[in-house]
Amino acid sequence: MYRFDDEKEQAPARSERFYEVNGEWFFAVRKGPDRGPFASKEAAHAALRTYIVEQLAEEKHRRPGGRRFSLRSLI
Repeated sequence: MYRFDDEKEQAPARSERFYEVNGEWFFAVRKGPDRGPFASKEAAHAALRTYIVEQLAEEKHRRPGGRRFSLRSLI
């Protein structure tokens, strides 16, 4: 019999943006593979900021007239 409480005993799902595996940090994005490993959570945060800036720059060049778009589509 399945119970919602049973999920708490299983390995946690990676629903968080940042997660740690064997002492290494990663971050998840909606498009493409997860990024990492990074030595610390802070380094992963910094890499995510860089990733977002790069994605914004790429998107600006791809869209005619620099139309606005949702950041959620990137991360």
